[in-house]
Amino acid sequence: MQIETLGHAVMLLSRADGTPLLATDPWLIGSTYWRSWWVENYPSADDIARIAGSRYLYLTHEHPDHLHPPSLRKIAEVAATRPEVLVPDFLEMKMADYLAAQGWSVRRLPNREWVELEPGVRAMALPIWNNDSILLIDTPDALIANINDAKPTQREMLAIGDLKRRLGKRCIMLRSYSPAGPSNNYFRAGERLSSGKRGYLRAVQNACRRGGADDFIPFASQVVFRRPDTDWANDFKVRYADLEQAWKEKRTRLLRPYSRVDLPSGKASAQDPANFNPGVTERTQALVAEQAAANAAAVWTAEDTNRLEVQLRSIRWPLLGLLPRGFQVETTGVKLFWRPWAGRLVSDQDARKGHFTLRVPLLPLKEAVTYGHTGDLSIPMFTEVHLDASTKPSTGDAFFMLLILRDYGYLGSLCRAARWARWALCGMLKARRPLPL
Repeated sequence: MQIETLGHAVMLLSRADGTPLLATDPWLIGSTYWRSWWVENYPSADDIARIAGSRYLYLTHEHPDHLHPPSLRKIAEVAATRPEVLVPDFLEMKMADYLAAQGWSVRRLPNREWVELEPGVRAMALPIWNNDSILLIDTPDALIANINDAKPTQREMLAIGDLKRRLGKRCIMLRSYSPAGPSNNYFRAGERLSSGKRGYLRAVQNACRRGGADDFIPFASQVVFRRPDTDWANDFKVRYADLEQAWKEKRTRLLRPYSRVDLPSGKASAQDPANFNPGVTERTQALVAEQAAANAAAVWTAEDTNRLEVQLRSIRWPLLGLLPRGFQVETTGVKLFWRPWAGRLVSDQDARKGHFTLRVPLLPLKEAVTYGHTGDLSIPMFTEVHLDASTKPSTGDAFFMLLILRDYGYLGSLCRAARWARWALCGMLKARRPLPL
C-alpha cells in the first residue's frame, strides 16, 4: 500500500495496485473563508478522479478547509459511485446531518474502536473535546497517524506512541504546522503582536517524539492568502524551509509536503515545487475582486445586531467572567459595545473599548452571524483584535473558543454546558487508558 498527500489536507491511501481506498478532508478546488484561503498546489484532474474513486472519505471536522462543499460536489460529479463518508462520533454532529441531506452515505466511527475498512486495514477515530479528531489507520506495514489540526494532549500523543510500539510497525505522522487562527492578529497600541514560528516548530517535533513517528509529512497547512487584507499572513507562514532548519528529531525523517510513501519499503518521493499548480488565473483574481465588491455593498442592519446579541447572550455568564469590562465590535460604519453586566449589545457612542476591539470586514461578520458560525471569524486572517494595555492574547483565544463551542451547540444553557463537560471529561478519562490493539 502507499499514501500520498494532495491539495491541503488530503491523505490518499491506496492499495498495492494503485486503486484508492480512503481519502481525507478533500479541499480540491476554489477557495474558502470568504476568498481568503486558496490551495498552494491544486490537485490535477487525474488526482481528483483518484480521490473520487476512493471507497471511503474521512472528514476530521467541520471547518470549511476540511469539509469543503464545492469539493464534495465535485467528487459527486466525478465519481462513478459516491464514497462512503466516515466521521468521528462527536457529541454534536451537524456535519453528519448536513452530509446526509446532501445525499451522502454517512457512518460515525465509534470512539477509540477499530473499524475494518477491508481485510488487513482498519481505522480508529479519536474525537477531541473541541470537535476535532485524529484518524489512526493500521495497515499491514505501517501505522498512519493523521493528526491534522487537532491539538491532543501530551498523554494522548504518548498513547499513540505506545500503540506504535505494541504494534511493532513503522509510524507515519501527518499534522498541521503553521498558524491558522488569530495568533498573529493581535495588536496593542497599533503594533502587531506576533507569536513567531518557534512554538509551531516545537509543537510538531514534540508530537513526533511522543507519538513515535518514524516519518513526518507536513500537512494541512498548504494555504496561500490572496485577499488584500490577508496577504500579509503569507509572510508569517511556517514553510518547509523553516521545518528543515529547525528539525532536531533524529528518530523522525522529515519529508516534504506533497509526498508519496510506499508503506512496505518506506521509500518516499515528493512533488517538485517548481511543478506546483497554484491555480492563479484571471478567474481567481476576479473572484477576489468580486468578494471585495460584495463586502462594499453589504449593509449592517438592526436585525444583524439582534442576531449577534442573542448569540453573545447565550454565553453571557462565561463572557462576564472572562471579559468583565466588555469589548467593542467594529465594522464598516458600525461600532457596537458589549455591556457584560446587562447582557446587551449597544451602539457605541462613547468610544468605549473594554478589553479589546474586534475589527472585522462587514460581509464576513454579517454572514457569520446569520449562519451561526461566528467563531470562524478567528481563522481567515482578516479579523484584527486590538487589545487594551492589560489584556493578554490568551484572553482573546479563550473568547474565540467560547464562540466556537457555542457554534457547535455545546454552550448556550447550563444543560448544554453540563452535557458537553461530561462528554469532554469522559474523553479525557478514556485517554488515560492504552489504545486497543
